[in-house]
Amino acid sequence: MDLSDLISVSAIMPALKANSKKQLLQLLSERAAAISGIPEREVFDTVLQ
Repeated sequence: MDLSDLISVSAIMPALKANSKKQLLQLLSERAAAISGIPEREVFDTVLQ
């Protein structure tokens, strides 16, 4: 199994920069929401649990 079977190219964020863990999770939640169609806040809240 290739990594590309698990993660789409559009999910990769090679130049991601964040000043805090919270900011990182917000940026990742934003991308996950755009890809999955799940609301960003729902993704963020789920990751924090």
